[in-house]
Amino acid sequence: MPARVQVRWYADGKPLAGTDDLTSITPCPTLLGKALVAAVTAYSAGRPITTMSSAPVSVRPGILHVADRPAILGTARVGTTLRAVSATAGPALAAVSSTWHWRVDGVPVPGATGRTFVPQARDAGARVTVRQTFTATGYRSARVDSPRTSSVGRR
Repeated sequence: MPARVQVRWYADGKPLAGTDDLTSITPCPTLLGKALVAAVTAYSAGRPITTMSSAPVSVRPGILHVADRPAILGTARVGTTLRAVSATAGPALAAVSSTWHWRVDGVPVPGATGRTFVPQARDAGARVTVRQTFTATGYRSARVDSPRTSSVGRR
C-alpha cells in the first residue's frame, strides 16, 4: 500500500506551477492549444513506486456566455439618435470586450460601429438592429443581435 500519492499536471510536457496535488484544474486562456496531462505517482518509504499518466487532452477555446441581448434606446426616426445598451456577458477567466455593428434590414451599415446610430433618409421604412460581439482571450467570440426597432419614420 502506498504511503503517499502525488498528482502533477503538465502542459505540453512542462509542469504547471501551482497545480500539484489538485485532482482537477480549470485551464486558463494561456493554455489554449496545449496538451494537458495529469501524472499520478505513488510513493512508499519516500520513493516512487509507480506513475500513471492520463491521456493528453488539448485545451480548446472556452465559450462566452451572454445572459441577454443588447437593446436599442430611442425613436426609430430619420435624423434621431439611437443608442445601444449592452448585453451582459457571463464570467470569464480573461478580460471581456465588445464591439458594435449597426444593421438596417439585416444589412451591415459600413462604418456604423459605435454605440450610437442616426438613421438617414435612405433608411426610412426599414428596421434597425445592432449586433454586439463579445471577445476574450482563449474564448470563441459570441455575437448577439438586438430586437428590431419599429420601421424608421420620416422626420
